Amino acid sequence: MSTLKKIIITLLVLTVLFVLFKVTAPAYAQYGFWRLRGVSGLEQASAAVIIVRVIQWIIGIVGLICVVFIIYGGAVYATSGGSEERITTGKKVLLWSIVGLVICILAFAIAATIVGVLISPG
Repeated sequence: MSTLKKIIITLLVLTVLFVLFKVTAPAYAQYGFWRLRGVSGLEQASAAVIIVRVIQWIIGIVGLICVVFIIYGGAVYATSGGSEERITTGKKVLLWSIVGLVICILAFAIAATIVGVLISPG
């Protein structure tokens, strides 16, 4: 495996770990483990709202992966050194990553609209 691939895989793994564990894990140590019930707000939500929120999380993670692949495609394109095969590979990765990101943004907007309809009073 080339050095560039190792660096990109390492950055991808570290980014995913950071997002999953650092950003989404606030410190509730002062409350105790059993007193955390009700913090998420999911106990009062309906099953449909919970499902849509889980879908939003999944779409967010997929969007993050698309951004990482955009960076990877740009790196492949930039380091192609004139090789037609690597230029083509970089362009394809960039194209399909951007298409995937647009789909993720649209899916997130649809899920947010559904949540808005389900949560709205009346």
